[in-house]
Amino acid sequence: MTRIQVSEVLASDILVTFAKSPRLATAILRAASRDEAMVVEHLVNLGRRSAEERMAHLLLELGARLALVGLGSKDGYACPLTQYLLADALGLSAPSMSTVCSGSCAKQEWSAFGMGSSRSTTMTN
Repeated sequence: MTRIQVSEVLASDILVTFAKSPRLATAILRAASRDEAMVVEHLVNLGRRSAEERMAHLLLELGARLALVGLGSKDGYACPLTQYLLADALGLSAPSMSTVCSGSCAKQEWSAFGMGSSRSTTMTN
């Protein structure tokens, strides 16, 4: 477990700090806005997308995030997630996830991404 330290910060202190450092204020507000947009996107993901669409969205989002921190590239990224873990992240049962990855229609599409087995893999573009 990671040790953390928690402190209470008054709103007035935050506003004073933002007034002294507008760039910090902008960065924090951008991050909060991006986080809120991602929460909305995840809610839409669970409620309106098919299992295949959820999977595609997750893989693309992982690739984009990993590229931002230098752990992925335009050629792909390491994906140490098994079908079981992906199913859990997507709100799917393990059998449903297996169907998504190995269904006759999806088999060629997912194998192009390096998917189709229950083992972790490398995602390729």
